[in-house]
Amino acid sequence: MVKRIIALDSCGFSETLRSGLEEEIGYEVHAFRDFGLAKDSLAAGGVCFAIVNPYGDFAGQNSPYVDFIREELFQNHIPVLVFSRTSQKRIEKDTGLKLGENYAAYLKKPSPVNDFVECVRGLLGN
Repeated sequence: MVKRIIALDSCGFSETLRSGLEEEIGYEVHAFRDFGLAKDSLAAGGVCFAIVNPYGDFAGQNSPYVDFIREELFQNHIPVLVFSRTSQKRIEKDTGLKLGENYAAYLKKPSPVNDFVECVRGLLGN
């Protein structure tokens, strides 16, 4: 089975990450703006990691991206790299997400693609 990474956000940054991650890590990367499509990809199997912006066009606890992390990724034991312009402390306060519980790492956006590559590589043990 092909190992895949899901990259999900509403602003299209995940598209920017896709080529760098595929080239450097060697995993297939599916980039989505629509969390419904991400759910379909998850249901197809083979997803070993996810990169998600929990806010996108939303704020706080009303974000479907936060629900996706909790209800889909966390329940399926998929490690998550959270990225956002919002600080890690604010995300955790607003959403109830906790480092080491609901997600594995945090990167401030904008960060260079190679920062994401190195973070994912470390979390996957590559």
